[in-house]
Amino acid sequence: MSVSFAILAAASLTVQVLGEAARPLGAEGLSGITHIEGNKYLTVEDRAGRLHEVTVQSSSTGISFNFTRTIELKGRGDLEDCALDPLTGNIWVSDEKDTSVNAFNYKTGVKAASLEIPEVYKKGARRHRSLEALTISPDGLKLYMANEENLIGDPTNTVRIQEFTRKSAADKFRQTRQFKYKVDPSLGKPFVGKNTFSGVSALTALPDGTLLVLEREFSMKVLPSFRIRIYRITLGQDKKELIWEAATTFANYEGMCLGPSMRQAQRTLVLISDGGGAALENVMVLSLNGL
Repeated sequence: MSVSFAILAAASLTVQVLGEAARPLGAEGLSGITHIEGNKYLTVEDRAGRLHEVTVQSSSTGISFNFTRTIELKGRGDLEDCALDPLTGNIWVSDEKDTSVNAFNYKTGVKAASLEIPEVYKKGARRHRSLEALTISPDGLKLYMANEENLIGDPTNTVRIQEFTRKSAADKFRQTRQFKYKVDPSLGKPFVGKNTFSGVSALTALPDGTLLVLEREFSMKVLPSFRIRIYRITLGQDKKELIWEAATTFANYEGMCLGPSMRQAQRTLVLISDGGGAALENVMVLSLNGL
């Protein structure tokens, strides 16, 4: 696989690629990932209501990825992203099938809580283009979600980022602010039998209050291929700063989360791709410098 990388700076952040590897045989369609502790992560499967506990390790010899166990979430059908709640230890998951966000005890699969989703998302959701991205701030007091592509009635290439806040672990997340976010338009043309698309596939909340936004495009240039961009944004400001971008050919990167600290002001950033069709099931580890 050929991947072209660029290293760019935005504000005080820089990104370096530590490695990329094909995932071993196992569950397909992993579309979201969140860090638990050490080299342990949880991923969600968009073909069923399942969580997968996995390990991701980066070393001088490359990237390793292994499945350790699977947890069934009853009543779930098309999970797109997940975020560990640092205050309760539960995992929040977004589900495109019924436009919902729910929290589960990830050890037992028992439902613990749910969000009240703004009506605009439920009325305007488009099939396979609705609740895609989910993240929780490191202090656990803010939760953010976003749809993948524009809702019915919204302009093309415009998505909504919804903020929820709470005061403590005992408090419920409540709707606060909502923001419109402009996605880059597709640079290519539709592939035969397929539509071109460009949308938000993941969010990651940073300790300083900013967000990383993973944009993912599929279109026909010379060949049909995927392109990803990572932007850093401050909600309420009408600008976004490009941190990193790559042409990933057939690796369809949908999930993103912070991993362990590497050294002072340096964190790993883990990306996971969703296979299906001819797309590749890959994992990529980046170094995010300057936090």
